[in-house]
Amino acid sequence: FGNATLSGGPAITRYESAVAFNWGSGSPHAAIPADNFSARFTRDAWFEGGTYRFSYASDDGVRIWVGSTLVVDDWRERAAAWTTVDASVPAGVQTVRIEYYERTGTASLQVGWEKLLSGATWVGSYYGNQSLSGTPVLTRNDAAIDFDWGNGSPDAKVPADGFSVRW
Repeated sequence: FGNATLSGGPAITRYESAVAFNWGSGSPHAAIPADNFSARFTRDAWFEGGTYRFSYASDDGVRIWVGSTLVVDDWRERAAAWTTVDASVPAGVQTVRIEYYERTGTASLQVGWEKLLSGATWVGSYYGNQSLSGTPVLTRNDAAIDFDWGNGSPDAKVPADGFSVRW
């Protein structure tokens, strides 16, 4: 799309074998401006069912749906850095939809996913400080990194304020 809002009809439509792009300061096509453009990618994919790890690096915003479930919502201006989100996906053919926008500067987008093996977890080391230093006050296995502790803490051993975690 020749705009950052996925509005109107697409400026170009084409088939891609993978979502792995580094356009730098350019654009995907001569019909697309180098800044303030967007793209939508869709495909049907077979999922075995279970927990999948979705990995992405984007400069700028990205959203990923599996079926009607929004599994990644990182719709903001950002520098490209690898980020992961774990999500439960039902078995069968699911439509995967990836939406992306580029505001200004460099443009890139990479997306992939993999099924986590049964019992695969993140080992979380929780520190009673913000510098990830010293001995963790708690080490535990977390099935996914998807928490909202609000005003609380992850555990009674961890202070509600001023803590850090390394997974």
